[in-house]
Amino acid sequence: MPDRLWVTGVGLTTGLGVGVEATWAALVRGDRAIRPVTLFDASDQRVSLGAEVPELPGFETELLFARLHGEPRAAEALHGLGAYPLSGAADAIERAAGPFARSRTVSSACSSGANAVVLAAAWLATGEVDAVVAGGCDSLCRLTLSGFNALMALDPAACRPFDRRRQGTTLGEGAGFLVIERRRHAAERGAPPLAELCGWASGAEAFHVTHPEPSGRRIAPLIQAAMARAGLSPADVDYVNAHGTGTIANDSAEAAALGLALGKEVDRVPVSSSKGQLGHTLAAAGGIEAAITALVVSRGVLVPTAGLEEPDPALRLVHVRGVGREVGTVRAALRGAPRSRRCGRSPTRGAPRLHAASFSALRSARSTPRRPSCIASRRAAPATRARRGFRTSSRARRPVTYPFTAVFAAPSSRWSTRARAPSARSSTPRSSSRRVSPRG
Repeated sequence: MPDRLWVTGVGLTTGLGVGVEATWAALVRGDRAIRPVTLFDASDQRVSLGAEVPELPGFETELLFARLHGEPRAAEALHGLGAYPLSGAADAIERAAGPFARSRTVSSACSSGANAVVLAAAWLATGEVDAVVAGGCDSLCRLTLSGFNALMALDPAACRPFDRRRQGTTLGEGAGFLVIERRRHAAERGAPPLAELCGWASGAEAFHVTHPEPSGRRIAPLIQAAMARAGLSPADVDYVNAHGTGTIANDSAEAAALGLALGKEVDRVPVSSSKGQLGHTLAAAGGIEAAITALVVSRGVLVPTAGLEEPDPALRLVHVRGVGREVGTVRAALRGAPRSRRCGRSPTRGAPRLHAASFSALRSARSTPRRPSCIASRRAAPATRARRGFRTSSRARRPVTYPFTAVFAAPSSRWSTRARAPSARSSTPRSSSRRVSPRG
């Protein structure tokens, strides 16, 4: 039987705080990190709101390029350029926590972090690795803010997911990573699980250059495929952490897809989006929100949708409003969704763009799987097992993805809890993917 995949640690750096507990406490309170941008002069922008990471001087700005123009070999400036070259984030993580046996960089716009998690799961499921750190990171800079303003994709009143008055998203920055391990590997080192990563699915469509297909018929089969891999039915799902960008087209398409995939259960399952609190962190969104979903499953507390004051009656969803809601047990949760309406540079004229999506499922630690996972697996060669593990993260540079990530569920109650779960260090900014050598 293929080994199961445990989430044994998470790391978060967001506009609400540096570290898991700082971010989690603020999320549950319903705090918002959105305020006027101070990292650079944004006075000439139509919308100058953003969710900056506190306590840090900024991940990356164009000032680093100015420094390099005068000092081409300035080491500190080169190390600060997490996205240039594309492997910059992976290189930064290597310096901070390596060496790793393998590294990979995932660049698929807003689905980058979600796809990094799916890639990690695939490597684990096939026996290529035993342990993984997967996620994404991204930062605010003048070019990104100017581009989204040019596209008229930002809400002047801040992101309001699923609100009838929503006018767009708000940009944010941060990093989110998960430690994911094969069950046997985690047990050998005494690491108890936060949740089980038990299902995932990825796909793409080319309905439009910037808009997701509005009926949800392209996204719903991916949600169903992730649940099927996890052995879950809609009746088993207790929460959905939505992509929820606050754009008119995205929220509508996502709600429609959830209705198709969950059927009548959509009237029961609570749905929330963290972007009203953290902003849209682009490449980091999939990693950050996967980590949040794992915490929801582990702690039995649903996080709210901040900024949602007048729910759109056209969206058939059960919302979590105001502050977090303690529910005790979350058997299984879905993470993911369609991408925002306009999300980056325009493509070459006449060239169709694919919208990529990935979905995942997490199971609660207090439940057992309905049936064995249907994932092929193989043992790693004994001579190489000591270095089986990897780190993945992500960096978005393209505008055409909508991520719906994985199914998260609570691991089996048979798990030994003799040791505390390790906490993954929040990565230095930027995104990439790495295979890491397991430690201790």
